[in-house]
Amino acid sequence: MGAAILQLRSELLARFDVPFGNQQCGWFLLRKLFEPGGFGSFEQLTAAILDASRYIDVMANRKKVSEIIADKSYVNCPVDVIDQRLEGNYDNGIGKTWKDPNYMKFYNDGYVNFPHLSDGMWFLTQHKRWGLLKEDPDYLAVAKQVNQIELYKQIAAQVKVHVPASPMRTSKLIDGVVWDGKDPKAYANGFKIKV
Repeated sequence: MGAAILQLRSELLARFDVPFGNQQCGWFLLRKLFEPGGFGSFEQLTAAILDASRYIDVMANRKKVSEIIADKSYVNCPVDVIDQRLEGNYDNGIGKTWKDPNYMKFYNDGYVNFPHLSDGMWFLTQHKRWGLLKEDPDYLAVAKQVNQIELYKQIAAQVKVHVPASPMRTSKLIDGVVWDGKDPKAYANGFKIKV
């Protein structure tokens, strides 16, 4: 199924006779996914994304993935540009090349796609930071409502995708601050730069 989802856009566009390049393609396909009599469901889409992510993470499949992504319907660039990044090969253009051991991962044994509650909470802290939220919400309750971890676990089990033991994770962000979700209110209100 992983390889199949990479061709999903063209198949769906052909099925519904939507021309490539139409700016409304994505919205049309998403709407069709959820409307009565549409061609799928949220569960089917999530399962397909998990399967495709697993497929993409197999290094032997990355060349084929690169060919699809580099096509003029998507990025419109030489295949090698995409393939080298997917394989972790970098060239800064002035003579320095390197192999990144932390190359792009789309699956990583199920870890990449898991809807961590701490990630949902972090996004809410940014909404608070930039004035999109006037008051601090119940960060954890909102993240649980949005991330739907139990539904995700059911879908992951169907396609045999590993689920991390904890819905929380710790990340050291670009500003050097460690985010762990333990005190989102203090985190959201602790920025020197905010609205």
